Amino acid sequence: MARQFPEQRVSQAVSRLAEPDRIVEVCLADLVRVFKTLEELQSFFHQPNNYQDAEALHQYLGDKDSGGYHLIHNCYYDVLWRMLPEDLREEIERFDV
Repeated sequence: MARQFPEQRVSQAVSRLAEPDRIVEVCLADLVRVFKTLEELQSFFHQPNNYQDAEALHQYLGDKDSGGYHLIHNCYYDVLWRMLPEDLREEIERFDV
């Protein structure tokens, strides 16, 4: 099986799961948390010098309790999961989309 790139996996999941006209309400604080997390990661990875040094990258990413990975973990497992409608969460769990 050919390797899929992140863009392909995301596009396929959006096509399968997202109803184009469906709207959900989200808490503004949660949305800002996700935005600022992505902004932080974008700022870091935008500069190739930031991730050429494996030790510096490891320090930046940290683990699930601190650092960049902590932010990703929190947004994914806590903030974004709460934003998803119940039926969509069930579909994701059922099919591991």
